[in-house]
Amino acid sequence: MKSDRPGYPLVPALTSRSGRLLRFAVSLGLLAFVLSRVPAAGLLEVLSSAHAPWLWGAVGISVLIELVLATRLTVIARVQDIALPLVRAVQIDLAAKFYGLFAPGSNLSASAVRAYKLARQPGDPLGAVASIVFDRLIATASLGAVGQAFWLLEGPPDTASVGLVLAGTWILPLTAYLVAAKTRASGRFVAWWHPAWWERTTQSVARFRDMRVGPLSGIAAASMTVHLLDVTLYTMLAASLRIDISFVSMGWIATATTVVTMLPISVSGLGLREGALVYLLGLYGVSPSSAIALSLLYFTARYLLTGLLGGILEVRGEGRPEVRGQ
Repeated sequence: MKSDRPGYPLVPALTSRSGRLLRFAVSLGLLAFVLSRVPAAGLLEVLSSAHAPWLWGAVGISVLIELVLATRLTVIARVQDIALPLVRAVQIDLAAKFYGLFAPGSNLSASAVRAYKLARQPGDPLGAVASIVFDRLIATASLGAVGQAFWLLEGPPDTASVGLVLAGTWILPLTAYLVAAKTRASGRFVAWWHPAWWERTTQSVARFRDMRVGPLSGIAAASMTVHLLDVTLYTMLAASLRIDISFVSMGWIATATTVVTMLPISVSGLGLREGALVYLLGLYGVSPSSAIALSLLYFTARYLLTGLLGGILEVRGEGRPEVRGQ
């Protein structure tokens, strides 16, 4: 019997040999350019001087972020009548982090993997894909809103372009959601691409459009919490390196840096993150060595450790999907 599950080859597409080679080349090129401006001895000295208690605290914050992300995913999936236990949501999130280590645009690629895995859970696979699209829209919009709020409080006058980018980061996804929900644009696109999915796609979008205030407020609060915890993570790591910068200033810098790393031209944002932090922290007198050290510590705590754990779970089979009928 032919399955009605959409055959999205997301994971294979994200890990094609030519794509990996190109993105590794871009990442290495960007890293080489940034590191060429920093003495290796100075960078190693900064990293070796990191204060351990702050580092352990940062790891704890990173774990808390994963739990909040998983909780948000269970609430979004429930809107589409997909039963997703919290443990399974954590497994999906960690697996997404693992594949994101090798794929372009760490946030976007991880979302693609989440869609692939959630679509193989019991329930409507199109509803699962709609869940991840909605998750990405609200996550991006909340990122821009948090970042612009911080920028309005303490952003330097000569960074107006950053403020505009942060504004666009929440305005564009919000507009996309309103257009899709109010005009049925998403349904028409799917009808053109795959006519048999028209009704199901329209129903999936309608579930989010007609969502009650309670779930919507919870999803928005979880998204805001993730970004605030992310700023806290950056601030704690900065404190471990004795970088003197306020939480509010770090708020707009961290969110702007995240926006930059969403560009799908490098692996896990490597090179992009370092370059953004060198420039933005430099506005506050932070040395390139300290900025790059902060970037490497953040990547380790936020992506590398959780990604490796996700890889271990994948190898052990913990990330295998629960398919209806099995």
